[in-house]
Order: sequence, then structure tokens, then C-alpha cells
Amino acid sequence: MATRLIAVMVLLAFAASGCSISASSASSSHSSESSSNSSKSSSGSSGGGEEAVDPDTAYRDDVRDETVLYATSTDDLEDFQAALSDVARRHGIVDWEASRTTYVGIGEGLAQANVRGADLSRIESRLAGENATRREALRAGYEAESR
Repeated sequence: MATRLIAVMVLLAFAASGCSISASSASSSHSSESSSNSSKSSSGSSGGGEEAVDPDTAYRDDVRDETVLYATSTDDLEDFQAALSDVARRHGIVDWEASRTTYVGIGEGLAQANVRGADLSRIESRLAGENATRREALRAGYEAESR
């Protein structure tokens, strides 16, 4: 009985905080699925148990997957930034723009989406601006994924 009461209270807390499922959360759920799938694929084959996934790796993978969606389906930078903010929040990251891991993941996603040449430069400028550290991290992710 106490377990059910706790479960109901948790559900009510989510509802009270405004959590809902809608079409606009589709890309977020896709990222969650990708993260879940990458966690499953990283599980060990000996003993059948899952190995722990590094939080930075899980976050980077989700950023990468969100970037692939952005690069292949839309050019709306505000929507992409909102999606990155959602990914960061799910991973407990307060300032995604200050995280090197974010830009490495973006670079990996751009490489996976086969973004090249002028398109790559344009997106890099829009996302990293004149910040050399962000540009370096984006390029590092791109080059690592391109190998």
C-alpha cells in the first residue's frame, strides 16, 4: 500500500511540475531511446550484466544524436538549442554552453550527418561563434567521428 502511495505521489509531482508528453517532445524521446540503446550496446557480454556508462559519454551520445536530428531535419537554431538544453537538464548539466562535452557531441553529430564544407562552417559559426575553445571541441568531435 505504501509503495502505491509513493508511486501516486511521484506521478502527481510530475504532473504538478508541468511535465507532459506532446509532439514537441518527439526529438527528446528519440534522444532518450538512442541513449538507452547505446547503453544497452555497451553492456558486457560476460555475466550478462550491464556495465556502468560514464555520464559524460552518455551526455555526449545524446548531444550527438540530437545534432544528427537537427542537421538532417531542420535549420531552426532556437529549436536545436532548446533540445540541447533539454538533453543537458536530463543529465544534470546546468550550463550546456560551457561544457566542452557538448561541442564534442555536436561535432560528432555533424560528422554522422555528413555535414561538409560550407554547411559545416556555417553551422560551426552559428553554434560556436568566435569562441576558439568551442570551435576546437566541435572540430575534435567531428574529426574523431570522421575517422
